[in-house]
Amino acid sequence: MDEKIIDELEITIAEAGFVTAHPELHHYTSFEGLAGIYQSNTMRATHFTNLNDSTEVILFREPLTAELIKRFSALIRERQKRDRGVLLRVFKAGGVEYVSTNLAKGLANSLYQVTFEGGTSYEFCETYIASYCAHSDQPYESENGLLSQWRGYGTGGGFCIVFDTARLISMLAEEFDNWHYVRINIDSVHYAVDGEPPSSFFSGLIDCCETILTEVLNGNMEPSATDAFLPFVRGATLYKHQGFREEREVRVVAMPGSQELQSHVNAALGKTDSRPGKNVTVIEDERGKRSYISLFDGLKSELPIKRVIVGPSKNQDRNFKLAATLLPKSLRVTKSATPFMG
Repeated sequence: MDEKIIDELEITIAEAGFVTAHPELHHYTSFEGLAGIYQSNTMRATHFTNLNDSTEVILFREPLTAELIKRFSALIRERQKRDRGVLLRVFKAGGVEYVSTNLAKGLANSLYQVTFEGGTSYEFCETYIASYCAHSDQPYESENGLLSQWRGYGTGGGFCIVFDTARLISMLAEEFDNWHYVRINIDSVHYAVDGEPPSSFFSGLIDCCETILTEVLNGNMEPSATDAFLPFVRGATLYKHQGFREEREVRVVAMPGSQELQSHVNAALGKTDSRPGKNVTVIEDERGKRSYISLFDGLKSELPIKRVIVGPSKNQDRNFKLAATLLPKSLRVTKSATPFMG
């Protein structure tokens, strides 16, 4: 990855209209999680390989490649009609389908190697994710939580922290300014529903890849993943298996830069990025080893918690008292009305 490109990346924390669509975000957790979040004024972002969905990030490779093959094939066929040189080069290389498939797979592989598979000469960055649910257009779930989330906590019962989205985004901007990140953003997940190609959600990425191919056909450049870096990262980290779609997930994607990347950029540009690197914590439990980073550590702003919902369970009354004791009286604590006993 070109260090100059990294230096010039424009970081958009949230897309226009995101706050209007999702003024609140819900985060489900245990009492230990609630206490940890409130008392530390931080939230964990977990490494993408340690999340519950085993297809995180890698799910995007196959549909992206298929879409690129289709687009590249159409683009090459159209170009051959008016450029005999392209026609001859493609013919000698094995034909339209062969060339389109090789170019599409090569570009997709390059994108994955640079971002998620450690394919650079030095450690580039890692991807961490913090998850929320969007219930803003679901009045009942907004006040009482989502049953499928409560089920995950069984008879013990769970808790739902409701955040003010606009203030959370402000804190993410503060987080980016205070620590060395390549990228940090918050956005809605797009679920891989049958028959919907990636271009339905991530047209900017497909357009960018077509531009790269056009330049290759013009003889101006070799296939490169650099220009497609940001739209690809957005696509791969926001594309999720449809089995999880009732969660209506919104996620923070945080990509802290490595010390090696920071040193490369500083040396190449002759200036110093003084932001410190994020510390990675590794824990081990019944699920094995997992790593995470703490978002918002060291910031003066308080987490924008609006209220806490105590989940349904046999222990709901006890859990309500625990939350009320932990949290300040100014913070509203409610009981979910969902009649689930676990």
